[in-house]
Amino acid sequence: RKFAKTVSMPNNNITYPRQRLGASASWVGEGQSYVPSSADFDAINFVGKKLTGFTYTTLEFNNFSLPDAVQHVTSDLQNQVALAEDRTFIMGTTAGALAPSYSLVGNAGTTITSTGTDSVSIAADLANIKTALQTKFVNISRGVVFGSPAIFNSLENLQTSFGVYPFREEIRMGKLNGFTIASTAQVPTDIDTSAAKDGSAKNGSPLIFVAPQHLIIADSMRYQLRSTDQGSFEDAGVQINAFSQDIIAYKLANWVDFGVEHDAAVAVLNTVGWTNFNVDGGYQLVEPANTSKSGASSVRGKGN
Repeated sequence: RKFAKTVSMPNNNITYPRQRLGASASWVGEGQSYVPSSADFDAINFVGKKLTGFTYTTLEFNNFSLPDAVQHVTSDLQNQVALAEDRTFIMGTTAGALAPSYSLVGNAGTTITSTGTDSVSIAADLANIKTALQTKFVNISRGVVFGSPAIFNSLENLQTSFGVYPFREEIRMGKLNGFTIASTAQVPTDIDTSAAKDGSAKNGSPLIFVAPQHLIIADSMRYQLRSTDQGSFEDAGVQINAFSQDIIAYKLANWVDFGVEHDAAVAVLNTVGWTNFNVDGGYQLVEPANTSKSGASSVRGKGN
């Protein structure tokens, strides 16, 4: 959301007009008629998809934990919903028709695979992806590149045979090839790049170059965070009764859709072997459960 423009979708759907073809100009002689041309417009249709978050605590946890514990729980829920929105917009999702169908990686106007891991090859690949946007008349003056921190860190520390770090200075200024860096651990670095797709080479990671003025988030503006200590729900097949078990449940919902005005405004460079830190995209740190014994009545959670 930091880079995209948000349009209101109060009825949970909206038709957004766009210009797909511009007018043209012609040279004519004195006294000759102007040559007519016609711009052409179409529309992008957005339909809201429901994004939700749900969590719960005990009454004891709320009463006897740190003073801001409840705020931490609800803030974390809001943060996880925001991360899920970002992850889906950038990488897509397996949720099918339940989620927005558009993603930057899946619908990019240009997709290029890197050609090498040395500084010369990387520089050439970066030049090619930038040129792909420019030759499609995309204004990249405010260009942004999304990618894994592992890729940017590797580029920052890449040396030439002369001991020069060609990308270090620019990356430390928050830029790559003139694009503002938007680093997120949600972008994986272990995409299978083997010819047989057998998992023998899992060292791929996309860099997504965009002109952010064309990114659109359609938002119903119905963001709702609610809590209750009534009713019941299921968690992993276990029935939980909020009232009888002193459970406070929190749920959050919003309806959004994604898209771009022009697919040409998005270009993906699928890097291969640019980092040795090959991991799946993540959205939070999960630490081992503390198994030390406690007599506190509020000790309750997923690991207890």
